Amino acid sequence: MSTNRIQIGQLLTLQPPPTGKSPPQNSPTSDSLTAKKKLQDHEAAFPASPTFPASPAFPAGQSSGTTAGRTLGSTVGLPTGDCPRLFLPLHYEPNYKYPLIVWLHSGGDDSAQLLRVMPGISLRNYVGVAPAGNLGNPAQGNQWSQSPSGISAAVERVSQAIDHAQIKTSIRPDRVFLAGYGNGGTMALRVGFELSHLVAGVLSFNGPFPQGMTPLRDWMSCRKVPLFWSHGRKSEEFCEGKLCDQLKLLHIAGFNVTLRQYPHGDELPATALSDANRWIMESISSAIV
Repeated sequence: MSTNRIQIGQLLTLQPPPTGKSPPQNSPTSDSLTAKKKLQDHEAAFPASPTFPASPAFPAGQSSGTTAGRTLGSTVGLPTGDCPRLFLPLHYEPNYKYPLIVWLHSGGDDSAQLLRVMPGISLRNYVGVAPAGNLGNPAQGNQWSQSPSGISAAVERVSQAIDHAQIKTSIRPDRVFLAGYGNGGTMALRVGFELSHLVAGVLSFNGPFPQGMTPLRDWMSCRKVPLFWSHGRKSEEFCEGKLCDQLKLLHIAGFNVTLRQYPHGDELPATALSDANRWIMESISSAIV
């Protein structure tokens, strides 16, 4: 792929430019407008697909330890306070080392969102763990604060969630993938850069690139983290113009980004989750080779 041109298609993958370039200092202009024009010209070739509701996966008062919960995988030690929520795949085998997905929920939700998205990704391939957001309360839903103290708290919660999963389940420590939706997707990118030595990849579902607090201050380490970016063309919270500008910045900085666009708004389509599963599996396979 040419290093000075962004190619847009059904699946867009940006490969890093030659080493030795400095990280971007200014916002792109004509190049980002060209990318935006190509995005506008491209009509997504995906059929309408089911989306995941914002309501909890289990009725009020029903825990994931019920028969319905076991059908969709199960949890180990339901969360109390800040204890992360765990998801076990169907037919969990304790002697097998599973990849781990650390899920950061969207704003206004909680760690139970993990139980709704994991069946869409895969019921068998992964252990999942989800910490609660660092701002808010369970009654009104949690957020991921992007303040300095909020970022530090998020990094700590993700680290604790990974440790919790390692203690309670059987996982491969070199196959930890950090993922998030909306506000959680933005925090997943930020925390993934902070913990670049621990994560094998970061997935952001309609979460804009983090702004402020120098998320790329250690950009040489950050650029080594593979990124999967899912975007809704009709999103009101993350517009296409902003996506184009941020894509250009990541390309100049040398990131390896896989972008998928869908004909949706701010909801989370099932196709995005299934595409994420394929991307993770391909990442694991390429690492083995």
